[in-house]
Amino acid sequence: MLFHMTGGEPFLVPNLIDLVNELQSMGHYVSMNTNLTHPTTNFSQNINKENFLFINASYHYVYRKELINPFIKNYMNLRKAGIFTYTTIVMLPNLIDELFSVADKLISHGVCVLPKLMRGRDNGKEYPQDYDFKQLERMSTLTEKSKSGLTNEEKVQLERAFLYNISIDDWRMGTHSIGTRCFDGKRYIRITETGDVVFCNGISMGNVYEKNFQFQFCNTKKACPYRTDNYLCKKNF
Repeated sequence: MLFHMTGGEPFLVPNLIDLVNELQSMGHYVSMNTNLTHPTTNFSQNINKENFLFINASYHYVYRKELINPFIKNYMNLRKAGIFTYTTIVMLPNLIDELFSVADKLISHGVCVLPKLMRGRDNGKEYPQDYDFKQLERMSTLTEKSKSGLTNEEKVQLERAFLYNISIDDWRMGTHSIGTRCFDGKRYIRITETGDVVFCNGISMGNVYEKNFQFQFCNTKKACPYRTDNYLCKKNF
């Protein structure tokens, strides 16, 4: 089983290293989302890397544009330690040219950058549908540029991350897949900070802290009824 840790911010969890290593000792895989604002040296030196798949490091440019150098330093600590890490940047339409320049700077310092589509409304347009062809082509070129800077081993790790992450490389994946077969509760579920195990619509199937709790995965073949973007659903990406 893959445990994908997101937040909030996982690096604020006091026993994060113990948690990551314990999950791996039980035979599980681990991956993580982080904003990479906290030092990574201790983490990179002390986690078991055998079943640690990847870190998705989100660079929130609007809020952290002055902190790009610490971000790069934390990223490179992970990369040098052999922890495969890539960076996603939401390509905000009103800042898209500026964001491409930022992405180029990150890549020049050894950061693997993958553009991420904005989902929502901006200046009367609906995204991701209203990105134009030229913008999508630039995102494709940016992704290929990032890949070219990876070692052969890192390219293999990136392909493995593509299999597991629900949003990686989403610039070329189309929009919401209403009417497709739903695998929610079968291939992936969400565990909240209080231990509730929930489907994409928030319905709970129990709590991991309850005695005798067991995962009971769904076998549904129903079509997805949801029109809103749902970040728990792999079909949306």
